[in-house]
Amino acid sequence: MVTFANIYSPCDMVSKRRLWETLKEIKAANRGTIWCIMGDFNCMRRVRERQGEGVVDYGDCERREQRKVR
Repeated sequence: MVTFANIYSPCDMVSKRRLWETLKEIKAANRGTIWCIMGDFNCMRRVRERQGEGVVDYGDCERREQRKVR
């Protein structure tokens, strides 16, 4: 079985962390399933990728959260 998940992540870190926790719970409940997660994670790898005002670099924090899902 293959599970496809289309994600539209919230922008605030509290909601993002909640999303990652939910994904971890779903993954744990479906062991042995191949996952394909795609979508808009509203995150950036580097500050220079951000356009607009109010640039905040949450990159390191987001990367740590994403690694926890693997």
